[in-house]
Amino acid sequence: MEMERLPSHVQKLFWDVDASKTDPRSKADAIIERVLNYGDLGDWEWLSRYYGKETVREKLSRKNALGRDNLRPESRRLASLIFKAQ
Repeated sequence: MEMERLPSHVQKLFWDVDASKTDPRSKADAIIERVLNYGDLGDWEWLSRYYGKETVREKLSRKNALGRDNLRPESRRLASLIFKAQ
């Protein structure tokens, strides 16, 4: 079975890795984080369609073991408004 690939408009956000070999399912947290921090609204729309709003909301509410995450505060605020529960 062939691995799913990130769309090209999202791959551009992964300048530091080979995005064509990045598995969107196994790397969901890292992808969601990167798209929220650096993506445009089109990338955010893909995020919502691919992972679903609930998954993005879960990521917004989770912190790592040190009580932190890698989301920029301005990205978190905007994402909280866009992906809020309806």
